[in-house]
Amino acid sequence: MIVACIGRRDLKKSEALYLESVGLALVEGGHRIVSGNAPGSDQAFALGASYLDPSRVTLYLPWGSFEKRSGIEGNVLHQVEEATAEHWDLARRAHPTWDRLAPTVRRLMVRNAMIVKSATVVLAFPDMMKPGFGGTGHAMRCALELGVPVWLLNEQRWW
Repeated sequence: MIVACIGRRDLKKSEALYLESVGLALVEGGHRIVSGNAPGSDQAFALGASYLDPSRVTLYLPWGSFEKRSGIEGNVLHQVEEATAEHWDLARRAHPTWDRLAPTVRRLMVRNAMIVKSATVVLAFPDMMKPGFGGTGHAMRCALELGVPVWLLNEQRWW
């Protein structure tokens, strides 16, 4: 199974360790993970999974230098330049103010669409206090559009 692992940027140390353990457990269970390499949740999931097998982690980047210092040798990398018209359309449909977004923010949203479109299920650790759950919420709405189930790790329930 391919599991999209997404979430908020600001984490407590205990939350980061929890998400690392989830990433490790997924790879240990024979799964692959996909994520966006954003600081916080994305990097914690990927780090945990990479402890066991970095080649089972695929990272979708909005541009080549995005969070380059956190990259782990062996991770599979894809960039927004590889996105199809379908990815761009999905990202647009899932964002309520797409026309007002800066080009760099649009690339982040397309990256979200690429992550979710490649997955069978989404594990999300969103900021529940942020309106629309922020960027994580956008990825969750992409999943909803595609019929990909989303599990909220911080509430232990399906979204």
